[in-house]
Amino acid sequence: MLKKQILEYFQNHYKQFEINFKPAITTTNEKAIHDMRVSIKRLSLLYRFLDFCSDNQFCAKKKARLIDKVFKSAGPLRDVQIQLSILDNLKEEIGTAYYNLNEVLKSKEKLGIRDFKKKSNSFVAHEINHLFNFSEAVLKIIIDFPALPLAFDNYDDNRRQKIRCLLKSNEQNINFHKVRKKVKDITYLAEIQQIYEDKPNDELMLLKLLGRKLGDWHDIEVFLKGLATIKPDNQIMVADFKIIEKILKQKQQEIIDEFYKEYETSMLNF
Repeated sequence: MLKKQILEYFQNHYKQFEINFKPAITTTNEKAIHDMRVSIKRLSLLYRFLDFCSDNQFCAKKKARLIDKVFKSAGPLRDVQIQLSILDNLKEEIGTAYYNLNEVLKSKEKLGIRDFKKKSNSFVAHEINHLFNFSEAVLKIIIDFPALPLAFDNYDDNRRQKIRCLLKSNEQNINFHKVRKKVKDITYLAEIQQIYEDKPNDELMLLKLLGRKLGDWHDIEVFLKGLATIKPDNQIMVADFKIIEKILKQKQQEIIDEFYKEYETSMLNF
């Protein structure tokens, strides 16, 4: 059962990547870029799992270099899109549009679109297809390994141990971005096990909730880091930046408090 679930998970996200790849690079559609990157994250998880199973013989980093390049090339544009979305939410919440900052971000978005389109010219579709075809062939061999269920459980436990280690630090020193990535890994592993189920189980739903919390935290982090790179050209922008920073840092703390509340009352084995 597990090997069929793993193979179907790979095929599903390979298909989703194919569906969104062309619209993402030709139209820079926000949803297509997001969905394409989500598929790459899930496929990358499978590559790392193959390395874990094969004692790094799969050479995941080398083989995934092509899709990793696509993922990173869209990153700066995706970051600006996130910043514009957060700014739009702030406008609704506190009743001001922050026109100066909005114009700066719109300019950055135009540059992001230009740079992504330029980088996308180097993407070779048939090479990416070859990568996936080869990966699928290797996957079909490896998933017949008799100890596959044990390897799968061990990899899941490995991710959980890393989360526990990360969360042992003082909250001020915790790298919540790393925690988020490991929560995503466990979520994707749980999704694989749920492929033939009618609905997600309680653990998967909780993992997705924790992932959304950390995703909201990270979106704000992206916004704040982007804000720090912008040099205000007038006193109005300086004042706006201070207000925005204060509001968003407060939101970040609220999100982390909610994360801990859900985490501490959950039955997840972290």
